[in-house]
Amino acid sequence: SDSIASGCIPVLFSNVTELAAPWFWNEWKAHGRILVPRLPFVQGKIDLVTFLQTTMPASVLQIMQQTLALYGRQFQYSMDDDANDGVRILLDGLKRQVELQVNEKGDCIV
Repeated sequence: SDSIASGCIPVLFSNVTELAAPWFWNEWKAHGRILVPRLPFVQGKIDLVTFLQTTMPASVLQIMQQTLALYGRQFQYSMDDDANDGVRILLDGLKRQVELQVNEKGDCIV
């Protein structure tokens, strides 16, 4: 999380990786990470450096860096009251999850 908050673009090898933190990635994940096809990489069919150099033009990298500058703080936990830090993202996500499972009378519907 420190690297993301510092602007380093995460390189992931599976869509499953981002399932671990869906509230943090939200709708911006496609603009904030690089997804390398796992199986071809593991099979040695993809050289990571070549893949990154040939599929990431400077304009795309710039968009990713701007996205991380905007949202990367969501992966950090602040000591101060911060409306965009990881604590707030977790609490808001939990609240939304509970709201989906409780009706207007307060009864659990799951």
